[in-house]
Amino acid sequence: MKYLFSQTIFAGFVLALYFALETLRKGEMKYKVNIRFVNVCFSSVIWSFGFFGVIMQTDPQKAYLWRAIGMIGTFGYLISAQYLICYLSEIRSFFCKFAEGFSLLGIVLYFFVIQKEQVTYELSSIGMSYSFSQSLWNNLYIWYTVIVAINQCVIVVGMIRNPKVQRIRELGKRLLMVEAGMVFGMLLDTVFPLFGQPAVPGSTIGQFIALVAMYHAVVFVNHSRITMDNMSEFIYYSLNVPVMVYDSKEKLKLLNDAAYSFLNVKKEQLEQASIEKLFKLSKKQVFEFGENSQSIDTICFHNAKDCNLAVNKIHDDYGDMIGYIIVVTDLSERVKAMKQLEEAMKEAEFANKAKSTFLANMSHEIRTPMNAIIGFSELLLKMDINDEVRSHVQDIKWSSHNLLAIINDILDISKIESGKMELIPDNYYTIRLLDDVLLIIDEQAKKKGLQLVVKIDQTIPKQLYGDKVRIRGVLINILNNAVKYTDEGSITFEVLTISKNEDRIKLAFRVTDTGRGIKEENLKTLFDIFERFDQRMNHGIEGSGLGLAIAKGYTELMGGQIKISSEYGKGSVFTIEIEQEIIDSAPMKKEDSQGKDILGNGSKFVFTIQNVRVLVVDDNSVNLKVAQGIMKTYGLEVDTAQSGPDGIELCREHKYDIVFMDQMMPEMDGIEAMQRIRQLNGHYAPGGSGKIIVLTADAIKGTREMLIHQGFDEYLGKPINLKRLEDLLRQMVPKENILIENGADKAKESM
Repeated sequence: MKYLFSQTIFAGFVLALYFALETLRKGEMKYKVNIRFVNVCFSSVIWSFGFFGVIMQTDPQKAYLWRAIGMIGTFGYLISAQYLICYLSEIRSFFCKFAEGFSLLGIVLYFFVIQKEQVTYELSSIGMSYSFSQSLWNNLYIWYTVIVAINQCVIVVGMIRNPKVQRIRELGKRLLMVEAGMVFGMLLDTVFPLFGQPAVPGSTIGQFIALVAMYHAVVFVNHSRITMDNMSEFIYYSLNVPVMVYDSKEKLKLLNDAAYSFLNVKKEQLEQASIEKLFKLSKKQVFEFGENSQSIDTICFHNAKDCNLAVNKIHDDYGDMIGYIIVVTDLSERVKAMKQLEEAMKEAEFANKAKSTFLANMSHEIRTPMNAIIGFSELLLKMDINDEVRSHVQDIKWSSHNLLAIINDILDISKIESGKMELIPDNYYTIRLLDDVLLIIDEQAKKKGLQLVVKIDQTIPKQLYGDKVRIRGVLINILNNAVKYTDEGSITFEVLTISKNEDRIKLAFRVTDTGRGIKEENLKTLFDIFERFDQRMNHGIEGSGLGLAIAKGYTELMGGQIKISSEYGKGSVFTIEIEQEIIDSAPMKKEDSQGKDILGNGSKFVFTIQNVRVLVVDDNSVNLKVAQGIMKTYGLEVDTAQSGPDGIELCREHKYDIVFMDQMMPEMDGIEAMQRIRQLNGHYAPGGSGKIIVLTADAIKGTREMLIHQGFDEYLGKPINLKRLEDLLRQMVPKENILIENGADKAKESM
């Protein structure tokens, strides 16, 4: 604490001395305001120096001598500050004369208050301190300082409340800090010591704060003084933009303050400061032009900032060109903003790549357990089980596939945002698509006690061509939304024909609910991503706010549209209109959905494959079990490996007809393992008889093309699609090794 106060007071001493010398250096001592301010500065110097010495002493006798020096500064400061404030106020009244005269009493008072018996010295945590004795002279000293402070406050308040001009009011506001600093300090080491409290050098610090305020007031007065010298400054130097003036010989003559600061040029350097030394350009570029003005973008050498030079020619009354005015515009913020925009674009690109990577990993992590659920469902369905169990397993399989479709829909939100979502059209049975949707929604409606009413136009063609996964996603999202926001009543699902010809049909899927409805003002933002409206009424309803946005994106991608009408508190009607190509124009029949694989994930044929040995490599033991079980049902001889190195070693020992290689594995991924197997021998070399198929749960667009480019023969997604697996087996297994059993007549035939 001692060093904190001592260093602060010493800093005040140094800065007060600087203010005095700087004012003297400017050579403006012909003005009374500057003379009086210099007196205040030197008084502050003596005050700070003396009380700095007091704090640093340990001997009371020496402390007494230092305080005697400091008190000279104290009284000198109070007297000179009173004279300065009276002068700045421009008040010529009896009160000002009284205040100035009263302050001079401090000269007499000084010789009494510095007597040794008036003060008691003692060491404290801040250094040497003191307290006043109860005496007449100390009381007079207190009253003297209080009256001086009051006199100054009255003058300053008078400046603010009743100024002759606005400038005086502004000056009075600046001088308020003077009074605040003096009163603050007076309490700590003038008033408190009178009551026996150790003195804290607050007034020494406070007087310096007041000095700084007076310095700014004096600068304000000097700057406001009207002279021939400063009139041009008001016009020229008040500009906030850098301005330079060159003569006709291309010599720099004038700079405003902003230009000095921007270019870091001193007055004595004007003759040497050619345009080529200031900016990255030549004289010819700046001064040789045909029009009266030109604009040039360049870089300032001093600060490396991008800037613009607006060069204008100066002409005299006779039309002769006598010089140039150059206005400099700092473009650094604009260029910085552009660079930040570029960086933001790079970051956005990086973030997009990171998002793609995240989605690939997320897809893999989610689809891996789904692979097990669907795979074991397939295995159970191939077993001899009773009808009730088969029905339950079929429901598990259907639900799993629909859950997988929903997961894919959620992942596709990134494609909707980036405009990279694509359609995957294929032939599909209309009734199977509708059964898939209703199977999920019916269960949800029953849980809430809602009635699901289904009205389907029976003349709709049996088989259509389009993206059934996207249509199913749209319908599930809309129906699921209707169930969530309906507490009682019913959900009506209608499928209607809007128009039809030989090749195409336009369908309308209408979902009507008796739910909460939507306010008129919320309809415009209903399909926005993450939008959740009427939070109070819909509190507690689960959902991410993606469903309707995804549905709208899918529908528009298929060339369709979604319409909505709603009455708040009574319900809503969503209508999805989509046009599809007709494959089989025969009316759809309910029996088309019975006894068959609704998801199109199986085959009506039973494969039997002989003398074919395959290897499945996957780090997940459950996935291995699923893949092994499925492939054994086709008669394949199956070996398994749980890592890339193990798979390589087995391939070294055996010549497998097909290697199914998982893409994502720890330590060594599927790509590296595949490349090493390719190098083992000619059997596995590219084009050889040993084929390598990649197994992956990555559902991101472009994955298949990338993996085949890396060297795989084909791509098989997880969960394993049996139809796709059978197609690959037909493609890669020799025909003589395949026997097909027709489910209808059980006949066997060789392909």
